[in-house]
Amino acid sequence: MNAVGKLREHEQAFKNDRLYRLILNIRRFRSEQLQKLLSHPEEMDVQTFNREVWPLGHAYLSDDEKIDVYQLKNSATINKLEDALQNDTLVYKGNSMWGSGTRVFAPMIKNENEKIELIRTALDILTSEEYTPEEKAKNIQEIKGFGPNIATGLVMVFHPRAFMIFNEKSKEAYRLLKQEAGNGEEFQQYMQQLKADLHMEDFLELDYFLYTWVQTNSDAALAFPFSETFSNKSEAEWAFDFVADVFKKLGVENQDDERLAITYRRNMDGLHVNFCNWIILGLYPSGEIRIPLFQKYEDFHSPATKGRDAGLSTSGRPFPGVLPKGEKKTGRMCPDH
Repeated sequence: MNAVGKLREHEQAFKNDRLYRLILNIRRFRSEQLQKLLSHPEEMDVQTFNREVWPLGHAYLSDDEKIDVYQLKNSATINKLEDALQNDTLVYKGNSMWGSGTRVFAPMIKNENEKIELIRTALDILTSEEYTPEEKAKNIQEIKGFGPNIATGLVMVFHPRAFMIFNEKSKEAYRLLKQEAGNGEEFQQYMQQLKADLHMEDFLELDYFLYTWVQTNSDAALAFPFSETFSNKSEAEWAFDFVADVFKKLGVENQDDERLAITYRRNMDGLHVNFCNWIILGLYPSGEIRIPLFQKYEDFHSPATKGRDAGLSTSGRPFPGVLPKGEKKTGRMCPDH
């Protein structure tokens, strides 16, 4: 089944779901509001940006009734929100389309004047007629504090028919449909065609449609890049239980231990579990765990590290499975940090 065929099965459910349609209408309502709000960069301040733009936000039916529409289940509240939208009395604070990893913009910057200069620079680019949507997204991402999520999200707000947000949720949908991880340009080209094939009005709709589709398929599909290593959820859970047991035997008490790192292979088709300067476990798509023995390997630190695991002596074990009784793990602990 091709990509459009996979999505057709979800399309009717999406169109018939009242909550889905409500959220889509809120997205469009909020997009229009944000276009007006952000069209005057010189009037923006940090507090307004943090309240109205940065977070996913909430709907308000009154001052003391804050509603997370993405977690909404009460049909009476859905009725009230639909009426508020219809009567143009709905209040929404936040962008309504994407979340952010931090509570406020650029928390690492303490100077408020610096923050507002960065925000206004980004909005100058966003509202400029000199750039294409793609150029806007690229230029905004080069500004301190603006990552791909907020940069591409803002461009989608201003160009909802021409550009789609490029964040973890939309990339996961792309990967499930294409079975590959594409770059930003490939992603935009693919989504343009998909929008046309599905007769979607804009990317506010396509983005949310794909979000709901991924949510309904989340139990059946592992997230990228784990799907490149494990064949199913049970296999992944067993492997990480095994990793946790190894860490426990090494005296690791929590995931914040600075001696630990889990890194991807260059082609994202395997995971390496690192302790200090040693790779202690390798998990591979063949359904095998490899246990490197004795020799230190200091050059593998990130997915971009080149190539092969030179200098490693390994012992391979299929998983699920356990080490034979009596087999000893060797190696020395590195100094505590």
